[in-house]
Amino acid sequence: MPLPKGFYEKLPSRSDNELFEMLTNSEDYIPEALQAATKELENRGVPAERLTDLYAQAETKWIERNKKEKELEKRKLFAKIESQEDALTNLKAASYCFWVVAGIQATLAFHEHSALGDAAIWAVLAAILFRWHSRVAAVLLVLMSVLTLVVTILNLLGILSIGGRNIFMAFVVFLLALRTVQAAFKYHEFCPPN
Repeated sequence: MPLPKGFYEKLPSRSDNELFEMLTNSEDYIPEALQAATKELENRGVPAERLTDLYAQAETKWIERNKKEKELEKRKLFAKIESQEDALTNLKAASYCFWVVAGIQATLAFHEHSALGDAAIWAVLAAILFRWHSRVAAVLLVLMSVLTLVVTILNLLGILSIGGRNIFMAFVVFLLALRTVQAAFKYHEFCPPN
């Protein structure tokens, strides 16, 4: 990545300490900026051993930071699924989310008894997904989420009077269910053939 022209023009006006600061706080700079700072210090006659040490430390910090960022990306529920382990992590996280949905449905059953059946279906499908990583359970979760979304929309329009009215939650559950189908199929795609 090329650096802006102004960066190179300002380098000579920076003190040695400012340039050393750049190298020791490498996580704030791209490698090209660190190389330019190193070259400027060399032009000023700073010992090569000191520069080599600082640059190596800076590069190591930058690499570690990038690794940490990639690890954090992999932990996200909607991160790219690149391995069976990623798919499994997504399936387990989705199962927990669907158990939360089941818990919310069970709580609603105190006011509306029909929600208890929904809660049981969400919980059973989440358990099957968690235990067997089932593609069928994932597809059924999508169907449940579509049904929930349709009922929610009909409630908001005043056509029905059963079920919830939280369109945002219904939409998030639908997106989660779609992601679950993707993770379930990816999980089995990465499985070695028997």
